[in-house]
Amino acid sequence: MSEVYLVSIILPNQVGFPNVKVTKGNMISAEMLIGMDIISQGDFAVTHKDGKTCFSFRVPSMERIDFVQAASVHGPAKSVPRVGRNDPCPCGSGKKFKKCCGKPS
Repeated sequence: MSEVYLVSIILPNQVGFPNVKVTKGNMISAEMLIGMDIISQGDFAVTHKDGKTCFSFRVPSMERIDFVQAASVHGPAKSVPRVGRNDPCPCGSGKKFKKCCGKPS
């Protein structure tokens, strides 16, 4: 049996959700999990541009965001250049790809 609590959540944009039922659980590597009962109230997006993760949320919902559809409208996604086995490793180690990140596990 798990412990259940009622909490009020106020997001940084001052959108609030009173009396949200949460269940205590053991999560391996997450600080917080926002459930579908909150996400379904508005528009929720996660982006990771330039190595920075951004979680965005707005209420009320204003539009449908579909990255797959947007890619087909704006043309195919840019292809990622293929790294050859003897090319420098893209991780920046200075080693050849085959001796670094391209090494079979």
